[in-house]
Amino acid sequence: MRVIVYADAPKALAVLPAGATLLIDPRRITHGLLEQVPSSVAIVEAVNLSTFAKSHKTAAEAGHIRAAMEQDGAALAEFFAWFEAALTRGERITELTIDEKLTAARAAAGFCHTELRHDRGPQRQCRITARPRRRIR
Repeated sequence: MRVIVYADAPKALAVLPAGATLLIDPRRITHGLLEQVPSSVAIVEAVNLSTFAKSHKTAAEAGHIRAAMEQDGAALAEFFAWFEAALTRGERITELTIDEKLTAARAAAGFCHTELRHDRGPQRQCRITARPRRRIR
């Protein structure tokens, strides 16, 4: 197996040798990529094997996910309480306002932080995690 940059995928698919077999997940591949596969390559349609590996969780991992969902649910409840009150007060609400308030509620729960990138300005990093700023694997 070789890992390549996504932008190089069409070229890599186009040069697959005759008689090669390619596993594709029909739910995950674009029509444009599939068109690059030579007709001499056998195509097997199945769920990507890594999907199954990622879907199996230990009891500890499942517990972390549940805890993260509970914390995010509390942040969402806080956001919805603000949202309903703001609608009642007749406040002007935009997508940016929603992003700001929802991100603030999640940040209070330890899910988000903002980093300043010189090339793109402020970037919010929000992850649903079991602990603040730590990803669930």
